[in-house]
Amino acid sequence: MLKTALTTEERLARVRGNMLRYRGPRLRPVQADRGGIAICGFGPSLKNTWTALPKRVMTTSGAHDFLLSKGIVPTYHVECDPREHKVEFLRHPHKDTTYLINSQCHPEMFKALRGFKVLMWHGFTNDDAEGQIKLVNSLLPGTRLLAGGTNAGMRSIVVARELGFREFDLHGLDCCYEGREQWAGKHHGERHCTVLIEAVGKTFETSALMMQSTDDFFMQLRMLPGCRFRVHGGGLLETRLSLYNRDPAKALSIDWWKPISFTLRKEEDIPAVAGAPLISADYLALNAALHAQNAKYGTSGASVIAGGYVLQVGASDRIV
Repeated sequence: MLKTALTTEERLARVRGNMLRYRGPRLRPVQADRGGIAICGFGPSLKNTWTALPKRVMTTSGAHDFLLSKGIVPTYHVECDPREHKVEFLRHPHKDTTYLINSQCHPEMFKALRGFKVLMWHGFTNDDAEGQIKLVNSLLPGTRLLAGGTNAGMRSIVVARELGFREFDLHGLDCCYEGREQWAGKHHGERHCTVLIEAVGKTFETSALMMQSTDDFFMQLRMLPGCRFRVHGGGLLETRLSLYNRDPAKALSIDWWKPISFTLRKEEDIPAVAGAPLISADYLALNAALHAQNAKYGTSGASVIAGGYVLQVGASDRIV
């Protein structure tokens, strides 16, 4: 299970505080079809594909400064990560870029963008759905909350759809490493624990978060009927989409990939919280229901504990 950066209570408090402090404009839905836009993550293939970008570009993460260094001014930039270090990606804002900042982002991000074009938007998550809808609409009635993927790259697709775009060229959303590189340049995040996998006859080094992103993408395909997608860069996401175009059932099955080897993480590097439950009541109930529906659920997983390292892998959870 992938851990969120904020607890439910922390996130709701962050959203409330930002909504009360920030009095600028909000993202509003555009009903007209505005055609296409390129969405750029900071994956390593962006170093090779940026020259093919169209005029309208939406960036996330370090793709913003990367493209500025190439003389390309992003039309939009999207952030939704609540961690403070994400502010480092916006130390050089541009007057011609519109910054689409989620209400759960760190307050320092809004400070860093004072005087620039900012639209606040609101994300939707599965935890405490009723509470978040009630909170946002109590402060700004009629506000739309946007569901979607677990990172800015995937959530940007939904944000772009809200702006009226229907055709998407995805660059730098590789969902894999290139050699030892996870990003197209300097990044302020930590390198993930990795897994080497085989998919569609190719070998990729990836991670739990990156593989979750490929699942997010196909979830969003169902959420956004009528939208058209092209993925560039030759990474894991493009490979899975090519499989989907040939064999949708295979691409959406649990065996579209198989593990080859793992980069294990030292046990002492994994923080322990005294007295913390190993599984929430809701997640326990969900697993019970899945086991009741399918006697084989969870039986294809494996647990490895050796040499002071811990790793768990399951067909349903990928890497936990």
